[in-house]
Amino acid sequence: MQEAKDVEIRQMLVYLDHLGDLGRQLNTLSPTPAAEIEWFAAKRVLQESIDTVTEVADRICEGYLMRDPADYADMITILRQEKVIDPQISTALIALVNLKTAIQRQYYSLTKEQVQQGLVLLNSVPQYTHAIRAFLEQPF
Repeated sequence: MQEAKDVEIRQMLVYLDHLGDLGRQLNTLSPTPAAEIEWFAAKRVLQESIDTVTEVADRICEGYLMRDPADYADMITILRQEKVIDPQISTALIALVNLKTAIQRQYYSLTKEQVQQGLVLLNSVPQYTHAIRAFLEQPF
């Protein structure tokens, strides 16, 4: 059963790596998304990335660490405390997941600066996916 969950987590990590690449590409197109399509694409990539980061964190906490997080940021804190991810990564990821509410509930009033900040925070995605993969490789 756990092996099937690990396969799902690994599939999410592949997707998250792809989203991180897209975010970096969108971040290099212009300092702030100017074109309408670029602006919407950046918001969508950011939302999908945050959702995937939190889903992976939740599955690790639930499936391996047996501890219930209080909120999205706490999921990342738990991963740091359990030494699944480094403190530097956790700081960036907490800032990233703290954008989740704004993106989901106040999407109509997001500023380009907020989206740009989120795209910069996506630079932590490769370290996150690498750390999660390393964690999954450990014998339990």
